[in-house]
Amino acid sequence: MRKFILISMITLASVSLGACRQNVTIKQDAPGQKAFLTDGQIYDLHSGKIISSSELLADLATAQHLIIGEKHDNAEHHQIEL
Repeated sequence: MRKFILISMITLASVSLGACRQNVTIKQDAPGQKAFLTDGQIYDLHSGKIISSSELLADLATAQHLIIGEKHDNAEHHQIEL
């Protein structure tokens, strides 16, 4: 019974987290400019700018909480993890 309750709670939490996701629109610098990221670039949602890995680490060092997610359909993402 305890196992059933635990599995139910984990399932409910996982499904509920889907409501926390957000769509990201990259800010464009000039009208008509096409916004895109190349492999390895890091986009800061708060500033709306592309940042370096050292800037990311500096921001993470001061954060109270971290929520980490990833998308599993890009070979470049998997290569970065290695």
